[in-house]
Amino acid sequence: MKRGQVNIRIIAILLGIMIILTSLIILMNIFIPLVKEKSKLIDVNFFWNTIKIKEVSRSLSGDIEIDIIRERGKTNISQLKFLLYDDKSNVMNFTKDDLILQELESRTYVINSHDIGSKEVEMISVVPVFDNIVGIIYNPVNIKNSPLGVTPKNNLIKDWNMQSDDDWEKKYRTTLIKDPEGNEEYAYCSKEPNPECNIKSFVISSLVPISADKSYKFSIWIKSEDKNKLNYFYAYLYDYQENLISKIIFKDSKIDNSDWVKWEGYLGPNNIEDCEKAETNGKDYCNKPDSKFVKISFGSCTLDLKDINETCFMYPKIEEVNSNIFNSIN
Repeated sequence: MKRGQVNIRIIAILLGIMIILTSLIILMNIFIPLVKEKSKLIDVNFFWNTIKIKEVSRSLSGDIEIDIIRERGKTNISQLKFLLYDDKSNVMNFTKDDLILQELESRTYVINSHDIGSKEVEMISVVPVFDNIVGIIYNPVNIKNSPLGVTPKNNLIKDWNMQSDDDWEKKYRTTLIKDPEGNEEYAYCSKEPNPECNIKSFVISSLVPISADKSYKFSIWIKSEDKNKLNYFYAYLYDYQENLISKIIFKDSKIDNSDWVKWEGYLGPNNIEDCEKAETNGKDYCNKPDSKFVKISFGSCTLDLKDINETCFMYPKIEEVNSNIFNSIN
């Protein structure tokens, strides 16, 4: 090979190297300042934050209580976003910007049942927000229902806190008091003597559709300041023409005390002869073949006209249950 050709090839290689180096220098001059500028917006500690949901529970009133702990991280959290997933994987977003967690701190956050409505919430996850930077979405946690077992879920009495006129044919003033878990919720508290024990003065619901071949559990919470007061929990069955066909007495005048007691009774399917179950403290009944609707009613009375002590009723509930519970009668 001639010397001139070798020199040309060397010069071409050197020119190629110079072009590559020049391109790298240009790229570095463009991107390094940009990276430095953007990095000022990012706190490296942002990646060293761990928030753990310890437990999610649903209280007696239906509020969702979320117990969380911030196990690691010093970056200031501006918000916590709670993502609520229903049984159809739809998501509701609730933001809390008060009582923000510090490192190693635990807190309980509450999402009000009235904000959730009738949604069937099953899981919850939490997302921290650092100023305008959204953090990691932590794994969803299943909701554990209150051991007392009264939530809006599966309750055929939609207005279980008695604040609407839609679900009630007759109701009276309700009062905010402490429920069995210590939370404030509405209750109907009866002070009237009602010496003739006229059930027409009791609270009564609107018609609730039911099926004669299905099973239901009826329940209500009662407490009384007066052991002499007579307290009742009724149901009325109606046919498809809304004619009354039967009166059910789940609880009659049994004495109540100053502690909350949950009274329960079953309405079993009409094709069973005996629906009595030992697990309930109230009376149990079998349905009527022509039952199409039901109303619930509750109230109290006393023979003492000077008696102004209260009896309070809270969380009325009608819940459809599996009829298999009547396969083995107690």
